[in-house]
Amino acid sequence: MKRQFSETVSRYSRQGIRVHVWEPLPGAKANVPRSVARAMLRGQTDPGADLRIATQDYRSTYSFFFECLQENQQWIDQTYSPSSILCDLEYCAVMLDGEPAYFDGSHLTESLFQHWVRMMQESDRAAAVLARPLTTVEARVKQMASGSRDQDQ
Repeated sequence: MKRQFSETVSRYSRQGIRVHVWEPLPGAKANVPRSVARAMLRGQTDPGADLRIATQDYRSTYSFFFECLQENQQWIDQTYSPSSILCDLEYCAVMLDGEPAYFDGSHLTESLFQHWVRMMQESDRAAAVLARPLTTVEARVKQMASGSRDQDQ
């Protein structure tokens, strides 16, 4: 699978096609809307808590994918990370703003599409800043910094 991924992204990139990759979704332990409804009927204050996946488990499950991304970063223009919105250091949420993030246990709900649009826009803006040419002032600062490093050595 790694070889196929590498061949595909490198071929597209060499053809001048910009390669954008969505990272895997963390998912949930069960059907989110159904389980949340049951939890709410039972009066649970955090109805999605029992459905969360540990962030470490998510990273471990998809480690092959993240390794693949790392190995092929020269061919990939942009990645989009749903875990940047869903996961903290301990768990990956199954609810966003009080709404189920999934319409089952592993597919995103359409109703929260604005979260994903914002994530993609922020990621694209960050990439554009990194890719843009340096301003005259930034170039001068960089030149001065590298000159001082050269003098230190």
